[in-house]
Parts: sequence; C-alpha cells; structure tokens
Amino acid sequence: MKKLKTLASTLMLGLSFCVTAENKSTVRQVKALSPTEFLKTVELQDGYYLEPVLLEPQVLEPVDIAFDGDGKMYVLEMRTYMQDADYSGEMDPKSVVSLHEDTNGDGKYDKHSVFAKDLVLPRKLVLLDGGVVIGETNTHDLYLYKDTDGDGVSDTKTLWFEGGDRGGNMEHQPHGFVWGLDNWLYSTYNNYRLRYTRGKVEKENMGGNQGQWGITQDDFGKVWYVNAGGERGPVHYQAHVEYGHFLQPESAFDKDTKVVWPIDNIPDVQGGLRRVREDNTLNHYTATCGQVIFRGDRLPENIRGDLLFSEPVGRLIRQLDITEEDGLVKLTHPYHEKKQEFIRSSDPNFRVVNAKTAPD
Repeated sequence: MKKLKTLASTLMLGLSFCVTAENKSTVRQVKALSPTEFLKTVELQDGYYLEPVLLEPQVLEPVDIAFDGDGKMYVLEMRTYMQDADYSGEMDPKSVVSLHEDTNGDGKYDKHSVFAKDLVLPRKLVLLDGGVVIGETNTHDLYLYKDTDGDGVSDTKTLWFEGGDRGGNMEHQPHGFVWGLDNWLYSTYNNYRLRYTRGKVEKENMGGNQGQWGITQDDFGKVWYVNAGGERGPVHYQAHVEYGHFLQPESAFDKDTKVVWPIDNIPDVQGGLRRVREDNTLNHYTATCGQVIFRGDRLPENIRGDLLFSEPVGRLIRQLDITEEDGLVKLTHPYHEKKQEFIRSSDPNFRVVNAKTAPD
C-alpha cells in the first residue's frame, strides 16, 4: 500500500444545510463527521489510502500550505470566510498563518504555534528571504514576517512589496504564490510576476493567466492554472504563460476531461440543472481549484507528473495524465471509462481547496 498523506480537516464546523437540485424545497441537514467517520465515506484508487496528519482544533479552515527546508508546515487559515449566509464579520482581522512541526518523525504534526495573526483573509504565502511573505485580501501589498528567536511566532513585520489596494469580489482576487524554476513568483489573476534579487523586489508585467484559486508548476517550470468561474478546469497549459496564450480548439482527445463522476448527490452548482444528472450528481466541472503537479517519488510511477485538482462541488479530486500529441499538450482522465475519480467522497463537507507535494 502506498501512503497518500493529506491535511485531513473536516473543513466545516457544526452543521451545514444544502438544497438539492431534485427538490428545491428540500433542505438537508448535514452533520460534520469525525475523521474516522469521514474516512469511511471515501473511495480511492487501488494502492492508496488517506491518513490524517493534522486535525482541528490545531488548524481551522485551512486554504493553503507551504513547507520550509526542515519540513515544517505553514498553513493559511481563513477563519472569517462565509461564517454565515450574510458573511458577517468576514473582513475582521482574525485570520492567521499557523506553523506545525513533526518533532518525533512519526509523520504527524505534534508541535503547533500561530506564526502570524490578526490577518484579513490571507491568500498568498511563500517562504523566502529568511522569513514568510504573506499577502491578504483587498491589497497587493506583501509583508515579510520573521521569527528571530525561534519560538515559532513571528516578531518582525516589514513591507516587502508595495502593490497598493485591490478591491472587488474577494473570490476574484489573486492567490498564490508558486516560486518558479526561473526564480520568478507567480500568482493567479495578476498580469505581472515578481522576483527577489540583489536585495530588492523586481516587478515585470506579463499577460493575464485566468487562473483563480490554486497554482503549481511542473518539472520544466511551466506554471499551471485552473479556472472555476468559467467551468473550464485547466487553462493555458500549452505553453508557459510568459509566452502568451494559445487556446487550441476543443478536440476529441480532451472531450471527456470535463465530465466528473461524484458519489455525493448535493450538486450546489452555479451552472444550473444542466450540470446535474438524473441521479442528482454533478456531471461537469463547476468549481475546480487547488491544483498540484505531483513531483514526488514516493507514490506509484504512473502518477508522477500528473495534474491533480479539486472539484469541491463534486466532493472529488480529479487526476489527469499529461502527454504530448502532435506538438499539443494532451490531458486525459485515466478513470473516465470506469466512471471513477482519483479520490471521491459521499460526505458533503469534503470540499478540498488546495494541495501540495510535501517534502516526504
């Protein structure tokens, strides 16, 4: 058995309520499951299993993670996002970046601290320049936080990049970063990239990327984006975004990649009833996010270099094989004929938003 470690949090506390597409007047009460109960709802491909390594209450509402050179994990926690239908207190500075460490080598995090606090919905995180660069909602400004005494809590905060205000829908604001092999920092939405060199931050304009939430790179340094709002999934993957956009026509080899096979039947879709099968399951991408190219060597060889991302409305993780055909990048879903997914759950609260290849 190969071990697939995951940041295993139920992600949603208490009770949530979902309206089914089959009967809009029906309100289903959904109870948050314990980790043990949740794992019973999960289907994975043969040879894999899930193992919790960090749980509530040590982490609350995680949306992104980053690892340092010692394997410590920093977690962005959006603690005020959509706490109720009226988004009460959403912009209150109550979010944090937490820090977690495995001190005994058993693969589970046992030492915890709040590295940075009083944040407004943090959405960018990268480790460099001897600290942690953090970006928050409604601003392009980036701050460098450092822990100078080694207690796991930052004690200095300095402006690292002055980008100015950023308004608009918070769900359509930049997310990132990925530190590219070319030494540039890429994020979603922004039509520029950043580089820290010779003691200063450089900014270089480039084309937009149409990515929304999630960002990753492959072994060749190509940055990969996915688009949720347009129900498109992966976008602009033919070439590195620095070289512009090449949108090949929809072709036969990728016609099935947008068809999804969930085992839950609460499709709270933005695409309406055309996105629902007769059994009330989601039939197409509607909220893709949190992509990662698996670049490790501790899982089966046939997953190395593949693209994985979440479809949270379908409560599933999609895996796509990446190959080239006649000079074009080809994406194929290896489990389409079996009507399966890499990971899927019947738990309505399984709504994964991000993924990373860990140091182990």
